[in-house]
Amino acid sequence: MPDADCKLAGKEMVQILKAAPLLQVLEVRDHQPRFISDDFLEAFSQLSPSGTPVLCPNLQTICFRYFPSIKLMRFALVLALRARGSPDTQEGLHTVIVVYTSDQATAVKKLRTSAEWCSLRDASIDLQVRDVVAHAEWS
Repeated sequence: MPDADCKLAGKEMVQILKAAPLLQVLEVRDHQPRFISDDFLEAFSQLSPSGTPVLCPNLQTICFRYFPSIKLMRFALVLALRARGSPDTQEGLHTVIVVYTSDQATAVKKLRTSAEWCSLRDASIDLQVRDVVAHAEWS
């Protein structure tokens, strides 16, 4: 997003993603992403009768910044991410990257070792945590 003060709400992000069915990588650089809301998580986790995600069915990687309120929605976020994983095929979500700052290292370590986040591995999703300085794409 060109304007740093422009933050999308969940319903707005869902509308944008509906228009991008071929999207393979979703990278969100917002410091406090407002779009990760109940509306977004519900739409993001919906699957068609064949088991294919309805929203951005080709999405393979999602990258976002760690944000403190993630603790409050951790379970719902993990369920939405896990629903998109596919251990039996090459399709589906493969990688989740959480980018953090050095002052968030302890919180991210706890998040990374939580039971919910460990369950992403069961869905063959690679959970990566990267310091923003080391995450070359954002430096």
